[in-house]
Amino acid sequence: MKAKSILLGMIAGGITSGIAVLLSAPSSGKDTTRNLQQFVNNWKIQLEDVKDAIVEMKNSIKTATTESKENINFFVQEIKSLIADWQKEIEPHQEKLMSEIESIQLSLEELEAEVNDKKKV
Repeated sequence: MKAKSILLGMIAGGITSGIAVLLSAPSSGKDTTRNLQQFVNNWKIQLEDVKDAIVEMKNSIKTATTESKENINFFVQEIKSLIADWQKEIEPHQEKLMSEIESIQLSLEELEAEVNDKKKV
């Protein structure tokens, strides 16, 4: 968007200045022709500069995109590796917790059985 605004500003400014020169300068046909030729040459140079800047911007965007893809792939691989390491790390704790939960369940079942026996008596 910024490059488009700059380009439009340059075109509008160039056209305006060209018209102003033609209307305000009382000069001969040869001088006007020479001025117009100089004006056209200046515009060619400016448009070439804009073209070069656009090509450079395009190349920068392409490079940034490529680098971003590489970095994202590296980041994803790192996250996967960290998750796998974390899973390996918590596995013993997970097994211990499961064992404790089973023990608690058995204790609860025994308590329920005792409570039911006492209610019957």
